[in-house]
Amino acid sequence: MPSSGPGRGAIASIRAGPGHAAGCSPSPAPARSYHLRAEKRRGARERLAAAREPERTAADAAGLCDGYSAALEAGLGRLSAADREVIALRVLLELDAGEAARLLEITPTACTTRLSRALARLAAEVEAHEHV
Repeated sequence: MPSSGPGRGAIASIRAGPGHAAGCSPSPAPARSYHLRAEKRRGARERLAAAREPERTAADAAGLCDGYSAALEAGLGRLSAADREVIALRVLLELDAGEAARLLEITPTACTTRLSRALARLAAEVEAHEHV
């Protein structure tokens, strides 16, 4: 029979980490709450940036999509200036994430995320225009 000598409980407690019983895994709640707080902060930053941005019209996108479909032109016209800017830099000018990020004064990861979201919004706008 294995010995349960002195210190054996202490070793199990150290392995489990502070505040956790031996053999129990830590709760995923801290990671979940961190994610929720991060999403809340991201949303607040996006709302603040949108509030600072002047109102745009479809005329602001004029010339951006010459030669493309009317649905694409209308979709670009309904996007924010920030969305049009990241699409223009990454898609039309074919800059990589690092170059576009330097121009936008954001990280390359944020640039990629912003492009992904802008393209999703553009796709939704084009889809809505085609079904009208």
